[in-house]
Amino acid sequence: MNPDQTHPQNPNDQRHAKQLSLPSSALPEIPGYQPLRLLGQGAYGRVWLAVDLNTRRPVAIKQFLHGDRQNLEALGREIQLLAKMSAGRNIVQVLKVGWDQSPPFYVMEYMENGSLEDWLQQDQDIPIKDVVRLVREIAEGLSFAHGKGILHCDLKPANVLLDHSRQARLADFGQARLAGDQASSLGTLFYMSPDQADLQSTPDATWDVYSLGAVAYRLLVGQPPYRSEQSAQSLKSAKTVPEQLSTYRRMIQETRRPRLHHQRRGVDKQLAHIVDRCLSANANDRFQNVEQVLVALDSRDQSRTRRPLYLVGLAGPVLLLLLMLMFSSRSRNVAVEQSEQSVVQRAMESNRFAAQYAARTLEAELVNLFRVVEDESQREELRSHMILCREAASRDLSLQSTQVDRAREIEKLKRLDERLQLERYLQRRIDVLAVRRGPAASLVNSLFVNEGSGVNWGFVFADPEEGKSANSPVGQNFAYRSYF
Repeated sequence: MNPDQTHPQNPNDQRHAKQLSLPSSALPEIPGYQPLRLLGQGAYGRVWLAVDLNTRRPVAIKQFLHGDRQNLEALGREIQLLAKMSAGRNIVQVLKVGWDQSPPFYVMEYMENGSLEDWLQQDQDIPIKDVVRLVREIAEGLSFAHGKGILHCDLKPANVLLDHSRQARLADFGQARLAGDQASSLGTLFYMSPDQADLQSTPDATWDVYSLGAVAYRLLVGQPPYRSEQSAQSLKSAKTVPEQLSTYRRMIQETRRPRLHHQRRGVDKQLAHIVDRCLSANANDRFQNVEQVLVALDSRDQSRTRRPLYLVGLAGPVLLLLLMLMFSSRSRNVAVEQSEQSVVQRAMESNRFAAQYAARTLEAELVNLFRVVEDESQREELRSHMILCREAASRDLSLQSTQVDRAREIEKLKRLDERLQLERYLQRRIDVLAVRRGPAASLVNSLFVNEGSGVNWGFVFADPEEGKSANSPVGQNFAYRSYF
């Protein structure tokens, strides 16, 4: 069963389509154009590839072979809708109409790369960046059409054509309806929403939103949502169109929402959520128009652009610790030098060898202490806690603003769950140091962490009782300190 299957025709329609499908042995004569070959045919007629004899430009000509009143009305409606969208960048353009010809026809742009369905038949693994681009281009085309008061009502890969650069262009508005039109319009199985499959329903923009989500799902997964051998067989078993539509609605409303797109490599949570919301069985839970889909895509792009900034935010505290280590190293060298000089002087007065031993012992203790600082600054768990604190502070606090009560913001920071988790982590680390670091542990009396701008986020003592009596530096800015 082709994934682009439309709903079954009744016997009369089938006989009519069969007659139209009989092969044509001769190219038609169309004034001003030279037909080259048949591109396709359907219920209304045939589409030919032709050349404009004046410009030598390749064009597509849709020729209506049965000029009865119903077909002519359908032709007229489709041409009028396409004419209203003549300025749409993502919509196939009508170039000429031959009303007075027999049979009547209209000329439109020729899309040399065929349809999106053709591409999917050739390549099931379209890159994610191309999927997002195509979904955006289709949404922009729908947005333009909706702005003109036109609902497509039959969006599917076969009705999305690709120009020379493979940009999406909407085509085939044969099932389209004007906004406010009360006449129902059936789309294609597995692409139309369950509410569109109700013959009593009124056309709505959310129909096209659902179909857009179904096309996006097909691009990501390779098959439309809800399609399986079992579901296809259930629909095929229906004896009448109303029975089939009822089965289709029930299938979508009662079956678990499709999740295969979440498993596609490279699909981020925001993109998966956009597809999920488009495919909501309840129309009220979908995006209410395609403009909202475009806004969601823009928001996703902005989030991906900001992602490197988060990495910079992660590097900030690490760089701070490295700077502190560098300045502390310089202080250590000075301290060691001064200690050695002092010891040497005393050794000259008493015992030179004892003084040298004391100096080496002090140096070893300082080296051990700074090794502790360096090791702690490189722990991944510390970085993770710093990232969580930064995100929570950005979301819930305004410490950098001059328009807020700073004391109140500091109190909120002290109660922030992510910051408390950071302090609990620091307390665990200082306890571990007391057990594992040997002689250097006695020198580690406290641990504190400042974020990139100098604001203190955590402060703990080796002795918890000492911490209770000390004034908390949390929320204070220490950027003025020389070590910072």
